[in-house]
Amino acid sequence: MRVLVGYEDAYRLYRLVLAAAIEDSRPHPRVRSVALADMGSELAAFDPHAVVCSRPTTEYGRGNTSAWLQLPAEPNQPGYICLGGDHEVAVNAGLAKVLRVLDEAEEGLRRGALEGLS
Repeated sequence: MRVLVGYEDAYRLYRLVLAAAIEDSRPHPRVRSVALADMGSELAAFDPHAVVCSRPTTEYGRGNTSAWLQLPAEPNQPGYICLGGDHEVAVNAGLAKVLRVLDEAEEGLRRGALEGLS
C-alpha cells in the first residue's frame, strides 16, 4: 500500500512526524511526505492508495485513492475521512484514528472491494 502525507510548508515538521509515525506503526506501507505545492505531481507519480492531507480531495481529485483523510493541522477545525464510498467528519482525529482508517483501506485493497482500485 502507498500512503501520501501532504501539508503546507508551515507544517513541515508535523507532516514529517506524521509520516514517520505511520511508517513506525505500520512498516509495510510505502509512505511519502510532500509539500502541498507538489501534491498534484506526487499524486500522479506515486499513485497512492491513501492520502493524509490538510486539504480536501476536491482540490486535487481523488484518482485511484481508496482513502482520503483531510486532517487540518489546527485541531479545532473539522476534517473529513473518505474511505471507499463512506464519508465521516473527524474532529481532532489522532494517530490511532489515522492508523485505523489506513488499516481498513489496506484490508479493502486486499479484498479488492474498495472503489477506485486500479
